[in-house]
Amino acid sequence: MSGWSTQKLGDVVTLQRGNDLPLQKRNPGKYPVIGSNGTLGFHNASIAKGPGVTVGRSGSVGTVTWIDKDFWPLNTTLWVKDFHGNDPRFVFRLLQWLDLGRYSEGAGVPTLNRNLLHPIDVRIPLLDEQRRIAAVLDKADALRRQRQESLELTEKLLQSVFIDMFGDPAKNPMGLPLLELGKFGIVQTGNTPPRSNKANYAEIGLEWIKTDNIVEDRVVVTPSLERLSEAGAKVARIAPAGSLLVACIAGSEKSIGRGALTDRKVAFNQQINSITPHADTSPLFLYFLLKIARRQIQMAAGKGMKKMINKSTFEALRFIAPEYDGQLRFERVAQRLIEQNNDCQEQLLHLESFFSSLQQRAFRGELDLSRLKLDSRSQSPPITPGTEPVVIQGRYNRPGSFIAPPEIEVQMMALEGKLDAGLGDSIPWSEDYFKYRTLSQVLQPPFSFTEIWEAVEYDMAEASYETVKDKVFEYVASGILEQQFDETRKEIVLSPRP
Repeated sequence: MSGWSTQKLGDVVTLQRGNDLPLQKRNPGKYPVIGSNGTLGFHNASIAKGPGVTVGRSGSVGTVTWIDKDFWPLNTTLWVKDFHGNDPRFVFRLLQWLDLGRYSEGAGVPTLNRNLLHPIDVRIPLLDEQRRIAAVLDKADALRRQRQESLELTEKLLQSVFIDMFGDPAKNPMGLPLLELGKFGIVQTGNTPPRSNKANYAEIGLEWIKTDNIVEDRVVVTPSLERLSEAGAKVARIAPAGSLLVACIAGSEKSIGRGALTDRKVAFNQQINSITPHADTSPLFLYFLLKIARRQIQMAAGKGMKKMINKSTFEALRFIAPEYDGQLRFERVAQRLIEQNNDCQEQLLHLESFFSSLQQRAFRGELDLSRLKLDSRSQSPPITPGTEPVVIQGRYNRPGSFIAPPEIEVQMMALEGKLDAGLGDSIPWSEDYFKYRTLSQVLQPPFSFTEIWEAVEYDMAEASYETVKDKVFEYVASGILEQQFDETRKEIVLSPRP
């Protein structure tokens, strides 16, 4: 660790509490408003120079955020007021590694006090070594994020394929027949073999599944550490391979309806209802049907503090029931995508482990980075490069990727006129404007999702982040947009297909 020295964190960076900025005082602009868990919106003024780093002070305590432009840190954050000549990217990675959330105080509402953080001892290398460490960790993290984004994209693609084939189950635009859930298969409610009899449980035996084994966006239930003996299995409710397990009792409504398939025989507890599909129902179809129509299940939950759906209510819920041949066509597509997803998930686990090991060794001074050549830039590239909002004047003076039909073009010109009325004016959310202006004219391809959202947020006051995200996934699935990983920017970028 030649060239490394022990310093107080307060000598490496000066942390400053952010400033409050209520929603009613925020004006449309280009400067990110940063809360304890990241960007919450934009404003027309900033109080901190970029690039910058924030740490969650309350709320998401200890969460570290990188910002590559001037910004407004809220009072739920601590922001780096002074880097004292240290590399900002190195500081960002160092604060992540330090896990500052463990220094929080307060029983009711944990918070971080900068006066408790500044005295922490940290080991710091010379500036060139800081830049090398930051560059290596950035590249490793970019691989990790690429795999995570691929997983999220595949999940959205699977749901898009389902809706393309069968329509939205809640609206049933194809007029498919409706069937009670109890007619798709055999429904059971799980149970708990008496714990008073220790002979019911064993270290080796039949898995006993609980709701924490039903993980969001994981198609198959995860392995259970708790198992039943032969005696316990005799009094348990058992689901064969190919069954769907659905959480029907939970502390919050959002956990209701979470489901996963079984690829083995398992037992399960009373918080779960299982459906063992009949021969004319595809398990994968049933899984995605209940996943996409999950809101319908949640609405059937009781209104008490503890949300629950009993077996009879669960069985009586009605859902679309397409022909079995159609279900099998979907199953074939879904299986291929799920196989890709599983490979990606395995790669992500390896990358997570690799990044953690690399991070530990880097900050212990155990990496020999002397042969790593740095480029001419003074610091490592940011995780998510930002762009300035497009200037309104002269915005539409280049050939577009998409050409609007004449009747829509008239509407687009009217919306342009409203935007041209003055800086800061905005229009309501419009999918046509999103396609024929934002993606076709405003943004210069290739562009990241962050750049898309900033442009939409700047122009359309009523835009929803989730709506924009869903539209991007939809356009990728349908071929309107194509995506690729940009090696230079270390992120997924998108380009319109003419």
